[in-house]
Amino acid sequence: MAGAALAACGGAQAQEPFVSEMRAFAFNYCPKNWVPAAGQTLAIAPNQALYALMGINYGGNGTTNVQLPDMRGRAPLGQNPTHPRGQQGGQETTTLIAAQMPPHAHTLTATTVPASRSAPAAGDLLAQAQNAGLYVEGPANTALAMAPSGSNQEVPTRDPYLAVTWCVALQGSFPPSN
Repeated sequence: MAGAALAACGGAQAQEPFVSEMRAFAFNYCPKNWVPAAGQTLAIAPNQALYALMGINYGGNGTTNVQLPDMRGRAPLGQNPTHPRGQQGGQETTTLIAAQMPPHAHTLTATTVPASRSAPAAGDLLAQAQNAGLYVEGPANTALAMAPSGSNQEVPTRDPYLAVTWCVALQGSFPPSN
């Protein structure tokens, strides 16, 4: 049955890639004549077609070496005048500062009535310390100031993702230009 399916689709011959073509694969290695898109530096001499297509857009010195794109932990973005080919941007995490937070206020109310409980119950307020008590049931009559808080921890900025193996073709056809 499998042989009939292969015969029906022309023997399952893979189309020859273009030199410098990038593909995402579901398996964990790159096929023959492909290498991981992991920012490696390659010599230009044995990779002249690759260099002719990539130039130094992804790095390299342009005289003896060319650098491959590094797709590890990155998502592709279509090139345009604002984002030229090879530009990298974004970050996986950021630490927010107060200026990035929308204006808002928190209120904390308490009372000057002496405390009657040592542990808070629903609806209790901070009260004037009395023996070991700090809480009282009743209306608030005092506003208190609050200080900023936070742990200065990074927060993730990454969109939902699916990790795949990005590879670059080192051999294949030279793509025709329009």
